[in-house]
Amino acid sequence: MKGITASFPLGCLTAVSGVSGSGKSTLVFDLLASAVPGQGSFRNIEGCAQISGMERVDSLITVDQSPLSRMQRSSVSTYMDLFALLRKAYAALPEAKSRKLVEKHFSFNTPGGRCDRCEGLGQVTVDMHFLSHLQVVCPECRGKRFKPEVLEVRYKERAISDFLELSLEESQPLLQENKKMSALLQLLADIGLGYLQWGQSVTTLSGGEGQRLKLAKELSAPAKGHTLYLLDEPSSGLHPIDVEKLHLLLSRLVDAAIRSLWLSIIQS
Repeated sequence: MKGITASFPLGCLTAVSGVSGSGKSTLVFDLLASAVPGQGSFRNIEGCAQISGMERVDSLITVDQSPLSRMQRSSVSTYMDLFALLRKAYAALPEAKSRKLVEKHFSFNTPGGRCDRCEGLGQVTVDMHFLSHLQVVCPECRGKRFKPEVLEVRYKERAISDFLELSLEESQPLLQENKKMSALLQLLADIGLGYLQWGQSVTTLSGGEGQRLKLAKELSAPAKGHTLYLLDEPSSGLHPIDVEKLHLLLSRLVDAAIRSLWLSIIQS
């Protein structure tokens, strides 16, 4: 691209399209993404004479198809802060209080209530020497992740490990009395992620699933000024039905923002 001036409106969804190699990613992720939110015009940028208008933007967030986390411990429910709300609900039960169990005892990521053998993963690694390591169910907790005294505490007639095996949609009727959890679960169901399990590791998600989960977390968070979001091929590899659900999520995000600039890089 040479001698081109690009102008992007605020408060709406904007798509940058073109054939492969036409400079879409260079324009958005190499040039626009290099600008600092809250400041005026930028000059002396390699390949660009000037970038202006960033004084209207308070923060800039890039959402691509890179993994949400490389840690096996990070799950769908912990990423969306659902599990923190569930731990609080378990810790508030009379049975938990009588056993002097607090929120940390219902976490599989911290010592206290988790299984000491597998450290809350529900699996242990078997060294196969010359072959790849093998993951097997923990012989002590039998995949439940927690100690027996923690599993004896029941909420809705279920141990906390039972929720980790449920899908988000399956847990909705059980948690409809909790407004915060119910709202998060409904949001994830609306964007087509209701089939994911509570305890499913985010390392198992596809690029499209990860992007939608990132956007859902942004929508669930309190608004903090005007945000510029840059999306890298959000519809790539998605089924047409999932594309419709993605568009619904983007529309909700734009409607929720006072002034937000959305850039969706779509190859034609």
